[in-house]
Amino acid sequence: MSRIHKIRRIRPSGIRIRFKYIPLILLVYLIAEISLLIWVGRRFGALNTILLLAVCAVIGLWLVMKQGVSLFKAIWRELSEHRLPGLPLLDGFVRIIGGILIAIPGFISDAAGLLLLVPAVRRGLLRRLNGWLRNQFKGGIWYFDDFRR
Repeated sequence: MSRIHKIRRIRPSGIRIRFKYIPLILLVYLIAEISLLIWVGRRFGALNTILLLAVCAVIGLWLVMKQGVSLFKAIWRELSEHRLPGLPLLDGFVRIIGGILIAIPGFISDAAGLLLLVPAVRRGLLRRLNGWLRNQFKGGIWYFDDFRR
């Protein structure tokens, strides 16, 4: 018996998502990232800074590819055992986001990406993310559409 699940999000009328602070946050992040790049460039030289950024980009892309393959293997293993791949999916997603952050040029994003690859930090984030998702499903904001034959 095959089932296709579709997840929908229902936004109650009382909840409004405010995006007005996102441009300000991005501007502050960009200014901090550029300032740090200039400081590192002056301290260690422009060529060394560019080489370090290139090495970080290559390592980040390699991590994304490696984690992507292991994520699909973990999902396939869970599905072959007739289980929904909840935790392996979240763990792989966090690892891929860490690799993407390392691949993005800049030292602040590299530090954030490295933090996501530390097992203790990742476990804490997964615990919070898992709890948040459970509350979203219990609160009726998310639900499954189940299509059966």
